[in-house]
Amino acid sequence: MADVIATIPKKLYRSGEVTGFTGISRQTLHYYNQIGLIQEAEKTQSGQRLYHEDVFIVIEKIKDYQRQKLTLVEIRDKLRTDAQLKFHFYDTAGNELR
Repeated sequence: MADVIATIPKKLYRSGEVTGFTGISRQTLHYYNQIGLIQEAEKTQSGQRLYHEDVFIVIEKIKDYQRQKLTLVEIRDKLRTDAQLKFHFYDTAGNELR
């Protein structure tokens, strides 16, 4: 059953949708992607970035850590060791996505 659920495609969101729902700026979203805090799922043929729905969970975690006054490096380290978020940074074989 878990294998079946893992193969169901997740909904993809455009950058504007992600920023609209989360309240962060497009520049912040792209910066988080650039420094490895979040992962884009893919790019369209026209170059538009698309994100999996799990990006909303990650961004909320980032906001929580920022309220705790953690640096972006500290946040990145915490996100990568958070058992609930491993799916965002590692593939099913345990290889780091970025």
